[in-house]
Amino acid sequence: MAHDLNTLKSPASQTIMDVYSQSTYPSFNEFVNNTSLSDLRQNNIKLFEPFQQYQYYYNKDICSPLKPYLSAKQPSFDGDSNTILTQLSQIFDHCKRRAINMRQNCAQQMDVFFDLQSSQAHHIAAEEEAEDSDDDDEEDPQYAAQLDAYYQTVHSKHFNESKDSLSQKKPFKGHSLSDGLHNIMRDEFKPITKFEKFEPLYYSRHEMVIGGDAVKTLTVEDTTPPQLSPNNTPLFRHYYTVNSMKAMADTTTNLLCFSYHVLQSCIQLFCYILINGRIYGQRVFTKDLKEIVGSLYPNSKVRQSTIDEMNKNMVINSKELEFDDDRIYREYKLVLQLDKQQCIKDADEECKLVLKMSSVADVGKADEQKEIIKCKQDETKEEQNKDAFHY
Repeated sequence: MAHDLNTLKSPASQTIMDVYSQSTYPSFNEFVNNTSLSDLRQNNIKLFEPFQQYQYYYNKDICSPLKPYLSAKQPSFDGDSNTILTQLSQIFDHCKRRAINMRQNCAQQMDVFFDLQSSQAHHIAAEEEAEDSDDDDEEDPQYAAQLDAYYQTVHSKHFNESKDSLSQKKPFKGHSLSDGLHNIMRDEFKPITKFEKFEPLYYSRHEMVIGGDAVKTLTVEDTTPPQLSPNNTPLFRHYYTVNSMKAMADTTTNLLCFSYHVLQSCIQLFCYILINGRIYGQRVFTKDLKEIVGSLYPNSKVRQSTIDEMNKNMVINSKELEFDDDRIYREYKLVLQLDKQQCIKDADEECKLVLKMSSVADVGKADEQKEIIKCKQDETKEEQNKDAFHY
């Protein structure tokens, strides 16, 4: 493991979290059990514990996992999913030019916020649920007191923590959406060109709030710790975004945020949703955008023309730029042996299917097929052992 960390030269804990969020496993514990982290936990618990602690405190203090929230029953909101998806792709298209010219060990962050307006249907359902809840509380005063104490704890947890300087710095600057997102970002946020000279370990964060026909922009005074590369301190970038959302929670109940992390030759995209004081989030890929936005705005069907526009804006034509599963992500996914574990499972299922379909008369043929599959499993496991963690 130490060998891999020194070789990959990247923030291991956050990258592992990113791989987990894109996996099919519903919990981090199941993810550990089905990856090389299980070997690390068994053979070197001291080295494993920091990863487990990072996952725990990230979900506790930064955001809860987004995937379980999206898969559960959730409130719906009024809005045009096609407009939002197009705007997100336009911002990505602008960030591509910045990433290509970004210097090593430097980073720029674009946080884009949308106010989530609850739909009328959700209001009615919420009122009915509240009435039922009130009746239950009247029948059980002790439960009502416990519930009130719980709400006080939640409120204290999410709103009494220190907030970033959003409420203390200069106000947002207003723009008309008709000016074009690319033009607004170019004029308001420091441009990045191949002739640009950067301070060592340069980092800047910018915010945009999009609503209706208006756009508000703000350059934030956040910084990363001295002598640390912004590339290797993703937790600070997440912390700044989440604290801004908590500050905005004073004036809005629900909020949607997409955070673009523009690194050298790479763009990473994260999605956060603030719902009634609780924040959910994870790293997202191109394939996730339609599902996320579509689930929040179920009454607004995503058109094919919108998908075509997104594909045009988000296509990567330069070999110098990566998105989605970038090199570091792919290398960690290989080290974790996520795909190989699935191959072994698939082989086991295939073996069971062969045996089930074979009649008594075809037992010999089935055994032959089973032996072939077993050989494939052995080859897969042999390759898996070659790429396992080094201790």
